[in-house]
This record gives sequence, C-alpha cells and structure tokens, in this order.
Amino acid sequence: MPPFTPCFGFSLPLLITCFLTCPWIELVTASAAPLYNHRSCEAAVQEWSNKEKLALNKELKLVQPGSRKILELLFFLHIPRTGGRTYHQCFLKNLYSPNDRCPRSYDKLRLDLRQPSCKLLSSHDDMSILSKIPSRASVVTNLRNPVNRVLSTYEFSVEVAARFLRLKSINSSRSPLPLAKSPSQLVSTLTIWPWKYLVPFMQHDIFTRRDARLEGKVNWPQSTNTTYDAPTITMPLTEFIHHPVAHELVHNGATFQVAGLTNNSCNEDAVMVRKCSSLYPKLGHQVLDVAKRRLDYMLFVGLTEKHQESATIFFSLVADQAQVQSKAMQEILGQNASVPVQEKDPRLLLFAAYKSCLASLRSSHAIRRAATLQLISPVRFSQEERKRIPSAVLEEIVSLNNLDMELHEHAKKLFAKQQRHFTTSTDPQVKQDQTVLSMFLILSISMILLILGLLVALRVRKRVGNDWLPFWLRRLLLLQVHEKL
Repeated sequence: MPPFTPCFGFSLPLLITCFLTCPWIELVTASAAPLYNHRSCEAAVQEWSNKEKLALNKELKLVQPGSRKILELLFFLHIPRTGGRTYHQCFLKNLYSPNDRCPRSYDKLRLDLRQPSCKLLSSHDDMSILSKIPSRASVVTNLRNPVNRVLSTYEFSVEVAARFLRLKSINSSRSPLPLAKSPSQLVSTLTIWPWKYLVPFMQHDIFTRRDARLEGKVNWPQSTNTTYDAPTITMPLTEFIHHPVAHELVHNGATFQVAGLTNNSCNEDAVMVRKCSSLYPKLGHQVLDVAKRRLDYMLFVGLTEKHQESATIFFSLVADQAQVQSKAMQEILGQNASVPVQEKDPRLLLFAAYKSCLASLRSSHAIRRAATLQLISPVRFSQEERKRIPSAVLEEIVSLNNLDMELHEHAKKLFAKQQRHFTTSTDPQVKQDQTVLSMFLILSISMILLILGLLVALRVRKRVGNDWLPFWLRRLLLLQVHEKL
C-alpha cells in the first residue's frame, strides 16, 4: 500500500502563512466559485446524501446496529475538546502494542498506514479518512454538549496561543513548536487539525492586541466579564463565535466531522455541501441524518458529560477483544505482584491505570494552564467564570450549533441503550434475575404445551370413542395385557 498522502496538497508552513495573511472571508468561500443558489445546493446536498447512504449500506451490510465486535481496525474518531486525548493516551495505547498502533496517527501530514499489523488509529480527521484505509474499521467516538465544546475550543485556542507571548514578536511565534525527532514522540499541536488553523489565527490576534497595548493605541471599552470579554488582551468570546473562522472550524463541528465534511475532508464534495448546509438550514438536516446514521453503526458512542460511565462501558467493550500486551500493562501487573494471579482482572487493573494516568494529565495541564494564564491576566478560565457568561451569548452558541445540538441528543439516546446493555450483561443480580426469568418462561411454555396436548387428546377421544387410539397402539396394549395374564 502506498504512503497515505494529505487530501489537499499544501505544506503546513504554507497553510499557516495563508491563514495569517489571507482574508478569512476568501478562505471560507474558497472554491471554483460555485453557484450557491438554493436549487444548486439542494441538488448537490441530495446527491451527496444519497451517495453517502449507499456507501454506508455497502460498508455495513455485514455489521448490524448494536454489533459489539471489533473488526480489522479500531478507529477512534477524536472530536476536539471531548476528552478524547485521555482515552488515547491513558487507555487505547495500553491495549495495543507499539507494533499494532498506526504510526503518527494524530499527524495527518505524516500518516502512514503501510504497517501490516496496524490495528489502532486515533485521529482528529473526519470520517472521510476511512475511504483511504483498506481495512474494515470499527469506529468509536465521544460527543460533548455543544455549548461546552465551543467554550472549551475558545479557551484552548487562547491558552495555546498565549504561550507564545514569551517570545518577542509574532514573527518568532510563527515557527511551529519543536517537531518530534522520532515517530514515537508526541506530535506538535500546530500539526493537528483544527489547531493548526485556530492557534496561528489566535496567535496573530493576541500579538496584535498586545502590541496595541504597548503602543498606547488601546481604545476598547472595559468589560465586567474580564475572562470572556477582555478586548484589550484577547478576542472576546462574542467576537469569536461570529467570526468566519468559528463558522468554518467550530460550529456544528461534530456533525461535520462524523459526516466527513470538515475543511480537512478527503471528500471532494465537502466544501459545496458544508457551504450549502450553512446557507440553507433545512439542507443541513440531510447532513445531520447521515451523521446520525453513522453514529448508529459505531461500535461505541461515549459522552463527555458522563465520563466515568463512558469509560467503564468502553473498557468492558474493548478490553475483552483487544490484546493487552503493552509495556504499560506489564508494569501495571508488576505493580500488583502481591495480588494472586487469578484475581488480576486485566480490566480492573487497566481501569485503575487509566484513572492514575488521567489524574496525572489533569495535574500537569492545570499547572501549565496556570503558568500560561499569568501571561494574559486577568483572564482566568474556570467553571466559575463560565457561569458569568451572559445567557444571551450562550443562546447564540446554541443557535449557531443547532445540528450539533440534535446530534448530541441522538448520542444521549444511543448511550442510554449502551448503558442498559452493559448493565444487563455485567450486573450479577441482573444476570441471576434473567436466569430465573428464563427458567420460568421455559417451564411455563412447557406446561402450556402439555396442557394443550392433553386437551387435544381428550377432544379426539370424545369424538371417536374407544377407537381414538391408532390400531397398532391398541394392538400393542392388548399384547401387553395378554402377557400379564
């Protein structure tokens, strides 16, 4: 298999330069100037929808909704700001040995699927990437409340961009973070979609506002909410959610990512369909229908708001089928050497390791965030600060993410089904109750059949009298009576 190449042939430095210098409105509408009238859009979206549903039926004709079996490849569709990094870093990597992980799976520009035993792919790429993968894939993902996801995206973009304020100028900050020297090292945030676009954009904005402050050119009014509305320091939240960048990369991002229609898509129809669905909301529901159908056939759909429950179900579902053989898992088993072998349940130990890793990641992130926010004080992101955001702004976010709101509700219903399935398959009391119920049903059906058989026999005897038995049976009974006499 040839190396995987990007769906669009641009280098990262060129993309960053374009995003910092080109007018955003041109970027959002960049294409061969298609006609975005309603008739053309309706035809384009309908054609795309029919094609996607047909392709989905072909791909999944052997996979029924609710199937729990991992196919040749486990693809973790990481929707940004849904807690997916913890699943990848603290759980999935422990399930598969390094030789079974697809190399550089979070860096599309260098993604290479030629590794024969590639069994795990974790990526921010949308679902269209599966068209480039020859293996049949089982997909898992996490969804988050769209309002919280948008807020988290804004916060993360500002936070990462603010780290570059330690540098003297925007020219210095344009250079990517130090690149990994080997595939085993972590990949820079600036090489991952959508941060490779959002972070340079926010960097440029923060440096512009900083320079204006230093030069005494600040003339913005002060705000009562200094975290999400601090125009002298960073782009206010209200400005961000209405900016073309947010419309292109953030709003309804989960729906477009599941449907395979991000601006990072391998689908040649993505630009047209995404633009049409934003211009004509009714057409957007066709995109939503495709996204819902894809969720229905996924191996697992988790919820960020139910992180603990999602992790527990996810572990039980995947750990039983994947080969737990990594170095991390061996260390986990070694740390519990005093525990009898028969009591070393890999799932429990794996979950314990996950919680430990999660606590470590959260601690390091909190320390790094505190150090970064000092550079843009008095901005301080927290749950308490979020409560101060005006309700009108939150309502705008809901309106701008109407497709994601519906997709999230659909995901909640799927999660409830998964939760019920997990409960009935793991709870000993439920299993015992099911066994008793099954035995009762079997006995009840047997008794009903026996009674029906007797009633039929009595009815036949009543009709034919003494001749109701077959001749050969009456002959056999007479012979037995004669022998006894």
